[in-house]
Amino acid sequence: MNKKQIAKACLALGSSTRIAMFLMAKDVFDGVLLHDIAEKLNITYVTALFHINKLVDAKLLRKKKTEAGVLLLAHTKSIDELLTTLKSYEI
Repeated sequence: MNKKQIAKACLALGSSTRIAMFLMAKDVFDGVLLHDIAEKLNITYVTALFHINKLVDAKLLRKKKTEAGVLLLAHTKSIDELLTTLKSYEI
């Protein structure tokens, strides 16, 4: 993971709303529905979608359309790569 990708991921997590969304989605193996996250955070679906798109663009989460709605899944490979890179990063 290069510095630009690291910065993008960190910027995506630069909001308390996005951190909460990320934490909700990353711990659920089979994903969580976007409307459930919006409801739990007491925000509109459109606002939730805006924030989720930032996390998806940073490759921290993946979106999958289902009959029940938009399912959010952790992008575990990218998350693991980000954490490994940050742990080994030298200034």
